[in-house]
Amino acid sequence: MLISTSSGKVQQGLTTVEQTGAALQALVRLVGEANSTVAEIANGASRQRSMLSANEVAMHELDGFTHQHAAMVERAERTGRALGDEVGEIAGSVCRFRLREATRRAA
Repeated sequence: MLISTSSGKVQQGLTTVEQTGAALQALVRLVGEANSTVAEIANGASRQRSMLSANEVAMHELDGFTHQHAAMVERAERTGRALGDEVGEIAGSVCRFRLREATRRAA
């Protein structure tokens, strides 16, 4: 009887060990899957960081172009005003020239 009781306990122990081994294998598989998922998330975050960095560089370049464009518009506006003033002066000179010429012809 002692032998059969011991044999039964050994069988129970063996079943428990097998169940524990299966549970550990399932746990190892799940940890591996979780590790793969975390690696995919890390890769995605890295790609997103790279894209955001490139976007930031592009925005800085766009900001620089905008400032350059604004400066060019200001220069063009100043140049336009200066040209307008010069045209006014030339028109005045032409009028004086025409008046002198008309006065000479009349005399």
